[in-house]
Amino acid sequence: MTETEPLATGPDVLAPPPPPREGKAVRLLVAALGAGLLFGPWAAAALGARSDAVPGENRALAERPDWHGFKTFEDITTYAADRFPLRDLAIRANKRFTTDVFGENPSYASDAGAAVGGVPSTKPQAEVAQVISGRDGWLYFFDDFRRACRPDVPLDTVLAGVRRMDALLAASGRRLVLTVPPDKSTVDPQFLPADYVDRACSVPAKAERWRALAGLDVPGYVDVRTPIEAQEKKTGVPAYLPLDTHWTQLSSTIFVQAVANRLDPALATGTSVVPLGTTKYGGDLSAIAGNPQTGTEQAFAIRRKGVTVAKTEEALNAGYVLTHVRSTASGGAAVFGPRTVLIGDSFTQRALDKFAPYFGDLVRVPELSKAILAGNLPQATDRMLEEIAGSKVVVVELVERTFAGAKDGSPFGAAFLDRLEASLARAPKR
Repeated sequence: MTETEPLATGPDVLAPPPPPREGKAVRLLVAALGAGLLFGPWAAAALGARSDAVPGENRALAERPDWHGFKTFEDITTYAADRFPLRDLAIRANKRFTTDVFGENPSYASDAGAAVGGVPSTKPQAEVAQVISGRDGWLYFFDDFRRACRPDVPLDTVLAGVRRMDALLAASGRRLVLTVPPDKSTVDPQFLPADYVDRACSVPAKAERWRALAGLDVPGYVDVRTPIEAQEKKTGVPAYLPLDTHWTQLSSTIFVQAVANRLDPALATGTSVVPLGTTKYGGDLSAIAGNPQTGTEQAFAIRRKGVTVAKTEEALNAGYVLTHVRSTASGGAAVFGPRTVLIGDSFTQRALDKFAPYFGDLVRVPELSKAILAGNLPQATDRMLEEIAGSKVVVVELVERTFAGAKDGSPFGAAFLDRLEASLARAPKR
């Protein structure tokens, strides 16, 4: 029987005190910083600094303009922006930050304005950013929409890959459990602006994606969208964070419990969801947008009677870290015994403390797109195949936009599945 503590309906909301009046020292500091931002690049230019094209940039820098009427002034503006001193360093810094936060390269919608399925984007390329500003301070990740409109791999191909993985694992005596956290824009679109890039094509594409997932004939598929939307309707609290691409801790708890219930419904015994009060979070989307902000949310923990958690980390390199969990049960609640490999992205990483009390023998392996960014894809792929072959249960979690939108690092691609088939053929049945 599940023992669940009453859940808070949202973060405490306190009226902020009136802002203090800035002193002279603060005003001087702000003025100095502003002057540095405004004149610093040009001072660097005077010392010889220049901006070059960034490797992998999706367009060439603007050429020196010729005179052709009033349009020349627009061309001069574009040329000056492209040659702005230290521009290349700023782009590299932004890419580094985005890959650290999301485990994927930044997207700037270089093809904005192009027709997609006969429907053109409504805004010019210059207005497209990685982050879309919504109402009431809400922010959204542009890749939610780009990858819905222009996925790297057709949806049918991805689903065929899922079915093939399921069949390979089943034939070897193993079990696949698959879950797909919905994009923030899927569950909480109510704060989106009335119009945004790729709106016309992404809405029907996302609907088609979820219809396909609902009809996915894989026994281990776990629908997390339905219970999260039900909880939001019950509490009136959005399932996602306003300043972040991830969901709330309450949604994370629901996600973990849904996976545990699919593994073994008996794991609910002796399990409690405990509210821990409010906590602060740094909004990843606000940071990428260039205006880092901090929000508050209600924190939650999963407690399991008599379970002691032990975790260790193993780094293949600085950017690719595996986590081993060896939890033990001494009464009240049992742990899941079969050897399990948990493959997932940042949603899994953020929920790892909630997953840990359920497993007696678990290894968490980051998704392969993380390995691409860490520069150790061959080593990470070999290790992932090794962990799958050595496990009885394989849990795969990928957020909606990468599950059905990204090719690089996908475990459902033909190349990876060919290697998985060969690996399982050499391994003993579980």
